[in-house]
Amino acid sequence: MITYYIKKIIKKLIKPFYLSLDDMVVEIDLDSFNKNKLALNENLKLQYCEKNMLKEVETQFGFIVSNEFKGRLDESRGYFAVLKSKPSEVIAWAWSCDKLRKDEGARGFHYDVHPKKGSVYIFDVMSVPTKRNIGAMTFLLSKILEDNLQQGFKKAFLTHNKQNKAMEKITSKLGFSNVGQISYRRLFGNETKDIKNLLRCTQ
Repeated sequence: MITYYIKKIIKKLIKPFYLSLDDMVVEIDLDSFNKNKLALNENLKLQYCEKNMLKEVETQFGFIVSNEFKGRLDESRGYFAVLKSKPSEVIAWAWSCDKLRKDEGARGFHYDVHPKKGSVYIFDVMSVPTKRNIGAMTFLLSKILEDNLQQGFKKAFLTHNKQNKAMEKITSKLGFSNVGQISYRRLFGNETKDIKNLLRCTQ
């Protein structure tokens, strides 16, 4: 019993100095993707992120997001899910890229991603909190997979936080398979990374 309380105290003391992050890597063979098996929300439609939409993005999400999107347009493709009844309002977005992207990840856990030839990396997958649970992310990701299949890509992959059970459910429904976990640990400034499962999808 004393050992239990000692461990609890130690854990509490080091918590401000300890960071533990775990992401999942999932991948899909695009030739096996079957959009006809999905019941998508018919009230949604797809829009591509283009320069003429950035003003609306800035109005909704601020200059920082708009400027970030602007910087991606040359090398990545942005996708928006919008309501057919209100096409100017973005309710979810995601991006895809087949080129090197540096410093991906979040919250201190960063890594470079360079997809293998024939593969595409899906990143910055986000839905507006007030518009969740209407199938926007399932709709958006299915459209992204369809679009990249038409462009000739053979595989697609993405990473998501291990605790994000909603994304786990969505990617499983779409046909993604689990490649494995990547992890990051930091204690008193000492960092360790394990991204070997991500390297299975990259150059």
